[in-house]
Amino acid sequence: MTGDLPRTIAEIWTSRERTARWHVLWIEHLRLQGADPDEIERYQRVADGYRSGGLGDSIDAATRDAMRRDRHEVVAALRAFNGYAGAESAHLGLASSDIVDPASQGQVLDSLCLVLDHALHVAARVRRLMVAYAEVKLVARTHG
Repeated sequence: MTGDLPRTIAEIWTSRERTARWHVLWIEHLRLQGADPDEIERYQRVADGYRSGGLGDSIDAATRDAMRRDRHEVVAALRAFNGYAGAESAHLGLASSDIVDPASQGQVLDSLCLVLDHALHVAARVRRLMVAYAEVKLVARTHG
């Protein structure tokens, strides 16, 4: 979805990666709604700080605090995101599923891409071994 994509399926499915994907979607929603460019920039700085790790622990802690109050993961993450951006508009007009569903679909797609990439590497290795051993004579019994 953005910049440095995770390299393993385990990294794709961390709560931090999921939250980072929500940030991307909220910012894109703001852009599509024609929000104030300065406000979008504030959200983008927060999202970049989260993705790079600089704000990650702080935002995660704020999300955990909000989660204790709200008992709703998306609302808690949104409160933390809005709080660090100093705005309240990232989720206007959206239902939670408008964020959760595409983020999850992106995680599934990225996971499948990693599986496909691995399968292609395995197939290439099997092909190289088949070529390398094509002329090797083997003695074997079939047992019937």
